[in-house]
Amino acid sequence: MRKKSLQDVSALKTRREFLSDVTVSTSLGILSVCGMGCKTTWSNHDLVVELSSQDQALEVDLNQYPDLKKPGGYLPVADLAYGLRVLVVHALGGGYLAFNMSCTHKGADVELDEHKTGLVCPLHKSHFSLEGERVSGPARRDLKMYEVVLDESTLRISLQAKTS
Repeated sequence: MRKKSLQDVSALKTRREFLSDVTVSTSLGILSVCGMGCKTTWSNHDLVVELSSQDQALEVDLNQYPDLKKPGGYLPVADLAYGLRVLVVHALGGGYLAFNMSCTHKGADVELDEHKTGLVCPLHKSHFSLEGERVSGPARRDLKMYEVVLDESTLRISLQAKTS
């Protein structure tokens, strides 16, 4: 009977080297899929308007966004300076509301539900009232709301979280 020759141990990778190679290749794969840096939010809105805040407030000219003038209308807004994404809603009962658009579960953008009486996260189906309160789903915290003041045809949204 012939003995099988053993491979040269120096030619084999150690477990540590193997795991290091796997980690590096996996990381590079993830970065290439994400385009060298993943988005921090998941958006389901076709258009998110970028506005710059001044004095910790966003100003929205209703004449530029006529859909927001009608009850049930909404406008997703991004303020890149603060890294905020805000959903501005014209409530069916009148008045304007503004919410942090990121679901408190996994950060996907919330949207108005089909009846326009609440908000829903399309990713995992968390539901919120138009007061920002969590109603159901995996989210465990309410949405942050921002104070909105209407001055003629301009909405002024304070970027300080609204206190109840």
